[in-house]
Amino acid sequence: MVWGALSSAGVGPLCFLRSKVNTAVYQEVLEHFMLPADQLYGDGDFIFQQDLAPAHSAKATSTWFQDHAVIGAHEDGTAIRLVNGNGVCSGRVEVYHDGQWGTVCDDNWDMKDVEVVCRQMGCGRAVSPQSSAHFGQGSDPILLDNVGCSGSESSITACSHNGFGKHDCGHSEDAGVTCSENFNIRLLNGNGFCSGRVEVYHDGQWGTVCDDNWDMTDAAVVCKQMRCGRAVSTHSSDHFGQGSGPILLDDVGCSGSESSITACSHGGFGKHNCGHDEDTGVTCSGNDKIRLVNGKRSCCGRVEIQHNGRWGTVCDDNWDMNDAEVVCRQMGCGRAGQYQYSCDYSYQTSASNASSRSSPINITVVKLPAPRISIIPTKEVTWGEKVDITCSVETQFTGGSFTLIQSSGSFRETKSGTSVTFRLPKVDFVHAGSYYCQYQTRVSSRDFSSPQSSSVQFSVVVNLPAPRISLASTKEVTWGGKVDITCSVETQFTGGSHTLTQSTGSFRETKSGTSVTFSLPKVDFVHAGSYYCQYQTRVSSRDFRSPQSSSVQFSVVVNLPAPRISLGSTKEITWGEKVDITCSVETQFTGGSFTLTQSTGSFRETKSGTSVTFSLQNVDFVHAGSYSCQYQTRVSSRDFRSPQSSSVQFSVVVNLPAPRISLASTKEVTWGEKVDITCSVETQFTGGSFTLTQSSGSFRETKSGTSVTFSLPKVDFVHAGSYYCQYQTRVSSRDFRSPQSSSVQFSVVVNLLQPNITFRATDGNYHWWLEGSDVTRGYSFSIICSTPPQYPGGSFHLEFSGSNVTRTQSAVNHTATFSFPEADYVHHGNYSCVYEVSVSSRTFSSPTTELLEVTVKASPAPFIGFGVAAGLLLILVPIIILFIKRGRKQEDQTAVKTDHRLRPETTRGITNTGNKRATTDYDKADDNDDDYENADFTLYQRENSDVSDENYINMDENEEKMAVDNDYEDEQIYANVD
Repeated sequence: MVWGALSSAGVGPLCFLRSKVNTAVYQEVLEHFMLPADQLYGDGDFIFQQDLAPAHSAKATSTWFQDHAVIGAHEDGTAIRLVNGNGVCSGRVEVYHDGQWGTVCDDNWDMKDVEVVCRQMGCGRAVSPQSSAHFGQGSDPILLDNVGCSGSESSITACSHNGFGKHDCGHSEDAGVTCSENFNIRLLNGNGFCSGRVEVYHDGQWGTVCDDNWDMTDAAVVCKQMRCGRAVSTHSSDHFGQGSGPILLDDVGCSGSESSITACSHGGFGKHNCGHDEDTGVTCSGNDKIRLVNGKRSCCGRVEIQHNGRWGTVCDDNWDMNDAEVVCRQMGCGRAGQYQYSCDYSYQTSASNASSRSSPINITVVKLPAPRISIIPTKEVTWGEKVDITCSVETQFTGGSFTLIQSSGSFRETKSGTSVTFRLPKVDFVHAGSYYCQYQTRVSSRDFSSPQSSSVQFSVVVNLPAPRISLASTKEVTWGGKVDITCSVETQFTGGSHTLTQSTGSFRETKSGTSVTFSLPKVDFVHAGSYYCQYQTRVSSRDFRSPQSSSVQFSVVVNLPAPRISLGSTKEITWGEKVDITCSVETQFTGGSFTLTQSTGSFRETKSGTSVTFSLQNVDFVHAGSYSCQYQTRVSSRDFRSPQSSSVQFSVVVNLPAPRISLASTKEVTWGEKVDITCSVETQFTGGSFTLTQSSGSFRETKSGTSVTFSLPKVDFVHAGSYYCQYQTRVSSRDFRSPQSSSVQFSVVVNLLQPNITFRATDGNYHWWLEGSDVTRGYSFSIICSTPPQYPGGSFHLEFSGSNVTRTQSAVNHTATFSFPEADYVHHGNYSCVYEVSVSSRTFSSPTTELLEVTVKASPAPFIGFGVAAGLLLILVPIIILFIKRGRKQEDQTAVKTDHRLRPETTRGITNTGNKRATTDYDKADDNDDDYENADFTLYQRENSDVSDENYINMDENEEKMAVDNDYEDEQIYANVD
C-alpha cells in the first residue's frame, strides 16, 4: 500500500510494499514522482524515500492526489483508492482489477462496507457512507455492485459482490466514503517517531505551529494524537529546526481533553504573527512497553517488548495479520503492512536447558528459506531501459550472497547481502528471458545454499504507442477557414516523423518530430473528409511504425446562422399604431439581404444588410399574425440561405377599458326621490355610447358620449337593485364593446317617522289633583295619535299594553283621536300608537310611539257625603240630647200624675212609634243595602280586571262599610231619641 501523506509542497515520506501493489499502480506512482531506483532504499519489499520531491508543481501534485488519492493495496493483487475527496481519507471509491481502475455502485452500500474500505486504506474509523456520486461521477468501468461486507474483511474485493464488471448501475450511483484521517499531524527532525517539530496538515499542505502560549497541555494532546505516550517536554524557538511550509496555527490553547491539536482553540488556520524561528516541538515518552528495532523508520522493524525491566523479542510461531494489526495500532502506525518473518535460527540443547522443540542431544540446524524475487518493470521491457531484479531472504544467517542466473542465457551475477538488487542498465534483446536467484551463506565453516527462488521473466520490445490526433477546429469548418491537425506521441524513441493521410482523398504530408501540426490554410470542399496519422522511427538499424491513430474528420460548409428577430412593440398592437420588426445576423458572409415574411398573410418585404428594420406604419387587422425573417447571400458563386428565424407575432386590437360608474345618491334612496348614475371612460375611440343596465331588472337605457349621466327622476321599488354600464363604439366597420364596469346598487325604502301620542281628559265635579294622564273614574278621556305629513292617508293603531286589544282608526290630516266616554278601571294602563300607510301596494308601519300611562282614580262623591253626614250629626246630637232630657222631665211629671196601669200603653206607644221610626230608618238602610248590593254585583263583574282595578274596588268596599256603620249609628240615635 502507499502509506503516509504527501504534501502539495512535495515534501513527505513515501513508504509502501512493492510486492503487494499491482505493477501498474506502482509504476503510476513512480512515473508521477519520477523515482529512480538509486534514490530508493529499503529492506525486501519495503521501498522508502525520505525527502520526496515530485517532478511536478505543488498544484499539479495536489491535483494528482485529488485524482489518485492514497492507494491501498492487498495481497490478492487488487488495489483501492479514494478520488475527489477533501483529503486522503475521503472520496469516490475505486478498485483496481485486471489492469484497470473502476468504480463501485452504491446499491446496498452501508457502514460495514465503509469500515472495510477505511481499514484497507489505513484511515482510521468509518465516518459515513456516501452515495449518488457524492464525490462526482467516475469515467472508468463500474467494477463492483451489491457489495455486502460483514466488516471483518481485509479487502473490499473480499466482500460478497455480483462479480467484477457485473452491475445494473450508472455512474450517477458511484459510491464514496468518509473516514477519519490518521495523517493530519507529524513530528519532524526529532530523535524518533515521538519527538520533533510539530507540523499539521490542512487544506492540502503541511505547516508548522507557532510557540506562542505553547505549554505541556498542548504537548499532551499532540502525544496522545500521535499515540506516543505522555508528554515529556515542550520545545520552542525552532528547537528541531525551522520548517519551510506555511505557519498554520498560532496561540494554541488546549484543555487536554481534545483528540486532535486542530480541535484546540487557536487563531485560525494561517492566521499568525510569527516566523519560523518560533516553530514549536514536543518530546513524548514514546511507547514504553513495545518497540520496533532495526527498521528503516519508526513503524518498521523487529518487534520487542519490555517485561520486568528487560526487552525481548517475539517468535513468529502463529504470527499473523491480526497480531501485526495490534502492534501497529499500539505503536500508532496505522494499518499493518508486512508481517512475515522467517524463524531460522541455530540453537544447541543441553541437559540443563532442553528445548521442547528438539531431542535431548547436541544438534545444529541451519534452514535457509527460498528467496523472494521481484522485477521492475514486469514482463515487457522497452529496449534500452533498465531492469531491476531484487532478491531477498529473511533469515538469521546473514553475511551470505545472492546469485542471479538467466535460465535461457549466459547472464550470471553475484552480490552480497540478504536483500540485493541486480540492475541491467540498458536491456537489449539478449537480456530477454527467465531469471531466478539463490542465497548462499557459510555457517560454522560450512556452506549452505537456499532453494532456488521462483522465476521472473521479461521480453525486450520496441513498443511505439498509437499517436494522438486532434483537430483544432470543430467538425464543421467554414469555407475559407484554417484547419490545424496535430499529431503527437509519447515515446523514448525520438527522431522519427509523423505522416498525416487523408483517408478519402489524396492529401498526404510528412513532418519530423514527436509532436507536429499540419495546417490547411484555406480549406475548400476537396479538403473535407477523414484524416489519421502514423509515427515511424529507426531503432538499432530497425524501422518501426506505430499503429495508426484514431481518425478525425471535418466537413467544409457555409453555415449561416439563424437570424435574430425582435418585435419593437408588445404582442398586442393598438389599431392604427406603428410596428417595427428588426432582423439581424452575425456572420462573416456580409453583402446579403433579409426577407421578412408574414406566415399567415400576404406581407413580404426584402431589405439589404445584416441588420435591418421593417416598419409597418398604420397597422390594420390584415397585418396581425406571425412573422419570420431569412438571410440570403452568395459565396463563391453559390447561393446560401440561413435557416428561418424564430417567429414573432402580434395581434391588432381595439382595447376599450372598463368604464367607471358612480352613484350620486346614497345606497338607500327614499321612494319617489331622484337618482343619478354617471358612466365615463378614458379612450381614444370616441363617438361611442354607454348602455346602463339593471342587473336584476328590466331597466336598460343608452346615451351617447364618453361621460354620461342617467337620471331616474322618481324611483319606485322596481328601480331598486344593481346597475352596470358598458361602452360600445365602431372602429373600421367593426363594433367593439368595453368590459362591463363595476356595479353600483341602491335600495328604495319608505322610512316613516315615529308618531306622537297625547292625552286629553274632561273635568268633573270631583276632579281633584288631576294632572297629565290621570282621569277620574266615570269621566271621559281621549288619546290622540299624530304624525308629520309624509304620505297621504293611512291609519293609526292604538295598542293597550298587557292585552291583545288594538283599536284602529283612519288618519285624518295625519291625526286620529281615540275617545273613551266613561273611564273605568279597565282603562287603566299603558297605551301606544303605530302609524300604517300603503305605498305602491306595499304596507309600511312606523316605529311605535313611547308608552302613555293612563291612571283611572276613584270618584270623590262618597267622601263628600260622609263629611256632610258627619257635620249634620254634630249639629243634631246636642238637639237630640236636649229633647231627651225634656222628654224625661215630662215623663216624670206624667208618671206622678198618671196611674201606673196606663204606663204600658204609653210605653207601647212609644215603642211603636220608635218601631215605626226604626222601620222607616231600616227601610232607608235597606235601600242603601240594595245600592251596595248593586255595587257588589258590579264589582263581581269586574273581577277579571287588572290589579289596579282591585285596589279601587277595595276602596269602594271600605266606603260601603263606612256607610253601613253610619246607618247603624243613625238607628241607635233614632232609637234613643224615640
